[in-house]
Amino acid sequence: MPTAPQIDAPQTLTGLFPDSSDGEDDDGENAGSDDLSPCYENQSVILSGETLMIRQFDFHSHNANRVWPGTFNLSDYLLAKTSNNNNNDDEKNGAKFVHQWGRVLELGTATGLLAIRLTMACIQQQSTVDVDVDNDTPTSIPNMDAIEGQPNDDNAAGHDCCCTSVVTSDVQDERGEVQSNLEYNYELNHILDPPLHVPHTWGSGWNTSMLAAGVEQAHIEFDTIVASDILLYVSAYGALIETLEELMPPGSHTKFVMSWNRRMKESAEFFDRAKQAGFSCTHEGKCIYTFVRADDDNETIQ
Repeated sequence: MPTAPQIDAPQTLTGLFPDSSDGEDDDGENAGSDDLSPCYENQSVILSGETLMIRQFDFHSHNANRVWPGTFNLSDYLLAKTSNNNNNDDEKNGAKFVHQWGRVLELGTATGLLAIRLTMACIQQQSTVDVDVDNDTPTSIPNMDAIEGQPNDDNAAGHDCCCTSVVTSDVQDERGEVQSNLEYNYELNHILDPPLHVPHTWGSGWNTSMLAAGVEQAHIEFDTIVASDILLYVSAYGALIETLEELMPPGSHTKFVMSWNRRMKESAEFFDRAKQAGFSCTHEGKCIYTFVRADDDNETIQ
């Protein structure tokens, strides 16, 4: 078995480049290309011990069309358990999650693979009955009141769970393809009523995006923000920092947990910008990085 699992989306050369209106017409070959339907492909993916079905498509102007390699090691980190037995009977053997992430927001959710896996973990831990995620019976996500309730209390009864709720977010694309594909993938994995999705293009205005998504209480502090392989475009670093500053204002106890598997020398600019903005960073190993507000860096993940 490969030591670094990953999955490739259907490939087209156009997927490697941003949208452009400067291309040649090629005798009408590219004319009306906006009316072409994208090419989709459903693929089976094993993520942290669960087999999921994910639809990827061949192109998206912001690369929100595929599963990124960092998703795999980030998922394993988020869902790590105390048991040394790497099998599906961990719960019966008394295994517990190493970390309690509380209310989770995923930035750059793309196909939703990680969010779906976290949602399944929520369902399996919070349900009073066993949930068979391989059958055709739709399941519901945990009560979303956890988002608008009190801050996460890891010591509360029944909180032996990796997270209490999941919210997803990705670019506010013109056609709504990201959200549509995300909802499809939840349904593909038999999850009824998928978690809240907040279309938001990085930069200021997070609360406005929350209101537009139908959340009346836009000022919500998440316990953990997660993301995988989101540092692809150096030009977007400033806008990403702006979003993190809004989500993690000074004094916030929110953690930002990010996987970044690519060795791009330009990536150092993001870490420099984060430090200048008042964040401190800890390398957790295996390309996982945790960011907190510098005045909160005495706290560690429990």
